[in-house]
Amino acid sequence: MLKFFRTIRRRLLDSGSLQKYFVYAIGEIMLVVIGILIALQINNWNESRKDNKLEQEYIVRLEQELQDNIQTANDQIAYSKLQFKHVDVIIDALSVDTLGSDNETLAMAIEHVGMIYPIQYDKNVWEELYSTGNIRLIHQDSLRDLLAAYHSEMSQTIELQAEYESYKLAYRRLVGHILDANLKYEISRKVHPTKIRNAFPLKGIPEKRYLIDQLKTLKELNGFLADIKTANRINSKLFEDFNINLQEMISICKRSTPLK
Repeated sequence: MLKFFRTIRRRLLDSGSLQKYFVYAIGEIMLVVIGILIALQINNWNESRKDNKLEQEYIVRLEQELQDNIQTANDQIAYSKLQFKHVDVIIDALSVDTLGSDNETLAMAIEHVGMIYPIQYDKNVWEELYSTGNIRLIHQDSLRDLLAAYHSEMSQTIELQAEYESYKLAYRRLVGHILDANLKYEISRKVHPTKIRNAFPLKGIPEKRYLIDQLKTLKELNGFLADIKTANRINSKLFEDFNINLQEMISICKRSTPLK
């Protein structure tokens, strides 16, 4: 092709017609420019295809990550509600001062109220998007905004939980002498932070009157119980709100993923 153009240029120069040569030269330049533009367009089209494919891969991974975080939210809600319930068991036992309920429930409540259940949520895809700058590939502005808000609020919630844990650690030191180590171990087997998971009965539990009397000697107990109860109410509400946002983000991901 280049030899062909060189031959035409040589003939025009040999003919002595500068006007025809200039017209040809301009035409050749235009062909080169058009060729470059076409090549750039093809390159842009290929890059766009790669970006779209990578975006879809991120969307699929994001959806799975958000689904996993719904389970985390549900676990935190269940944990907060069960601990809230056990705080009430202790408060009721102290205020009513009745032996009507069983000592096993009260013993489990005393131990469970001091349990800590750290927040563990997935953020690998989000951190990859953010650190690589590939967040630009997510074309849905609403999804980008919701993701940024969710992970920012989750970081704040994790920091807030550190304060909650300080209440529970202080509570554990306060009530630590009431139940012996073997019984605490058995209760930890029976009561997961989010649920009562085993049906086997506990052995060696002190009488309820003893448990109540021991609790009544603890002057700071009511303050810690109030703090823990408030913390669980806030934690449960936060993760209920997170669940709503997670569902909304998942819906956007589903709408953004082409049907196979």
